[in-house]
Order: sequence, then C-alpha cells, then structure tokens
Amino acid sequence: MSSIYNVSNLRNGILSFLTCLVGAISVDGCAAVIPLSEEESIATFSQLISYMKKQQTSELEKMILTQAEKNQTLILGEHHDVNADDYFAGDLLLKLKPLGYTHLGIELEQKHQLDLDKFMNEEISEEEFLKTVYWRTDYHHGNLYLLSKAKEAGMSVHCIDSHDCINDPDEESGIVAHRDKLMYQSLERRVFSKDPTAKVVIFVGALHGLEQQSSHKCMAVEGDVGRCEVDCGNPLGFYLTRATHDKNYSVFLNTVRAKRYIRRICSPEDTDCYLKRGIDEGVDVDLIANPPLEYLEGYDSQKVDTK
Repeated sequence: MSSIYNVSNLRNGILSFLTCLVGAISVDGCAAVIPLSEEESIATFSQLISYMKKQQTSELEKMILTQAEKNQTLILGEHHDVNADDYFAGDLLLKLKPLGYTHLGIELEQKHQLDLDKFMNEEISEEEFLKTVYWRTDYHHGNLYLLSKAKEAGMSVHCIDSHDCINDPDEESGIVAHRDKLMYQSLERRVFSKDPTAKVVIFVGALHGLEQQSSHKCMAVEGDVGRCEVDCGNPLGFYLTRATHDKNYSVFLNTVRAKRYIRRICSPEDTDCYLKRGIDEGVDVDLIANPPLEYLEGYDSQKVDTK
C-alpha cells in the first residue's frame, strides 16, 4: 500500500473525527459520516462560531417574544459547548416573565433539585453547587448566568433531566420510558399537575426540542441496567406540543448543526429505514437561528469537552 494512500486516509479520518466533534452527528458514534457541503465543512470551534456570526436572523428576540406570548411553552434548544446560548436565553427570561412565564426547566438531573434549590436560595456557594452538580466546574459556566437571570425574574427552576429508565411498557416509546418522556413527566408532575395553564421556558439540548413523533423504539442499554438508550423514542418537543394542544414553540439555536444532524428515519415496523440529514424549520422545530451577533462576539472563546 502506498504512503500517499495512507496519508490520504489519515487526513480523511482526522477530518471526519473533527467534524463529529463540532456537531456533525452521525450514525453509530460517527462511524458513518455523510459528506458535507463545502460551507458545512467546519473543523474547528472558532470556524463554527465565525459561520454562525454570518447567519443572523433579523429581530430574532422580537420574533421569539411574539411567539412566546401566543404559546404556553417555549423550548430554547441550546448546544452545551456554545455559552452564547446560555447568555441569550438568560437575557430573554427577564422579558418572558411579563408575558406570563413563571417556570424554567433545565437539563439537569432531577436528583439535583435539592442542590439547585439550595443554590438559588443562597444556602450553598457557587463552588459547592458546581462541584456537586457538574462533572467539571467550567462545564456550564453560562448556566450560572441563566440561573441568576431566572432568580432575578422570580421564576421557579426545575431540574427535569433523567437517564434512569422505567421498567414499564409504553406504547409510544417501546419497552421502557425513555429520557425525553421522563423529562416531560417531570414537568407534568412539578408544574402542569398544579397549574395546567402555567407558562414554561425549557432550556435543553436542541435535539430534545424536536416536535415530530419518532418511530425509533427504546430499549434498555445492554449491560447498563437502568440506563436509557440514547436518541430513541419521542422527543420532549413532541410531548409538549401534544400536551399544550400545539401551543409549544421550539427554537433550534444553531443553523450549522441543524444542517449537519443526521437522523435514522424508520417505518413504524422498523422495516424501511433511511438517513435524513438536517432539521427542517416549520416541521421538526418552529425556528432555526443563531444567537444574536453580540452574544457570539462576547462569548465565543469558551470551548469545553462535551464527550
């Protein structure tokens, strides 16, 4: 085998790996990467931010607030390594409160609710909170800004995430109740059962905000009892859209990754599957946009390992 061939393969492998790292979701853990267009071939985080700066939506904040007023739930679909999402969402909270939004759901494990309550009530320090809740203290420093704005707005904050499966048959998600359904059930238990008309902001990973029903059934992870399979079952956005009678508004905060996400689409019988690239605005989510330029200018240096 020639050395040129080896170098070429190595280069292609490195590019594919980097593509996965910056958000080009693929099948089987980036084992099969679909070739990207030239504008999507972004290999570094700084390139990602630079591209997002060029793709701006005019009067984005006004657009979101207008739709939020008409709806009951608002999903702000964030990306864990882009802290601009956190700062933009935090500033929105102060403007959402006058529109009737009194609750914020965040992607923290439900088991950390007591820790969150103590932090919000200033019973534990920021350092104690970070060490207890996050696996590394710089992982979500943007979340601290979000939480500070939620407190300023007087919103109740709820930890809604869970990776613990329920051994209970479910006609929609398969053999076990999967992660997104547990998220919805948390909101139902903590918010909607007490006030069916409550208005809620949900700040979670963007893929949880998809509103279309999924046919990918969930199974418990083999060899990892009690843990849910990843990327299966109906997304949180589907449950909220149904529960609110189409009064959910879902925003996907990243135009690049919306184009890059690759889904496995299957028939209900799982006999006819194909790959589909991209999140469709108006179908999968209501809006695809990047945080406004001033947030990307100010907060594009923070890059964390999201593995």
